[in-house]
Amino acid sequence: MTAGQGAEQQAQRAAARAERLERELERARRSQVTWGAGADGERLVGERLDRLRGHGWLALHDVRWPGRPKANLDHVVVGPGGVVVVDAKNWTGTADVRDGVLRHNGRKRLKHTESVLTQSAAVAAVLPPGVRRHVKGCLCLVGHGDLQERTADGAVVLGLERLERALLALPQVLAPDAVERLGRDLPGLLEQGVPAGALTEPTPPPALVTPEAPGRPRLGLRLLVASGLGFGAVLALNEVLRLA
Repeated sequence: MTAGQGAEQQAQRAAARAERLERELERARRSQVTWGAGADGERLVGERLDRLRGHGWLALHDVRWPGRPKANLDHVVVGPGGVVVVDAKNWTGTADVRDGVLRHNGRKRLKHTESVLTQSAAVAAVLPPGVRRHVKGCLCLVGHGDLQERTADGAVVLGLERLERALLALPQVLAPDAVERLGRDLPGLLEQGVPAGALTEPTPPPALVTPEAPGRPRLGLRLLVASGLGFGAVLALNEVLRLA
């Protein structure tokens, strides 16, 4: 080995380690920005949903996703219009629905629309039978205020400015006492992740408002459970949440 060769090799190894650490640091910084933006988006959506309390709605934030111990739901609101799962996304750039597919900056986002359907199905599965058909869901894109679309797979996509109006426009399907009971019991049902009827002390089905008149469109969720799966769902969404 010539003079200085050993030190040169050590310097090369140190440079390689430094390069790897720089790449890891850059990935960590990007992850921090992404998660920070997501947290900001959830806060903004949460603030809008909390404003609906005066209209008889109760909002739950960052609650357990039934059947998924390490996953949470951004928001679940209970009110006169039923139970609505809201998945918040704080995306930059462009977002639209083309050919029935949600796209963000031109890229398909099928897993996000599928996710909100699965979330809604999971929530419906733990509710009393009389309430399950009144579960709805939407993907709320914080930075796309007036967006209102529906994808081919049945997912509703709303901008932040459309969210409150859409919820307030839902026809009443739950009485005030039903809303109060659901708001009280729902966190426990989501945490346990089992149907309400299977609990040791089942929650009595909340009283619904007067049944819908003949000819009026029905609301809520058609839950199709595939053989061998815990949750598999296709969401039949409320008429009000459809694009006019």
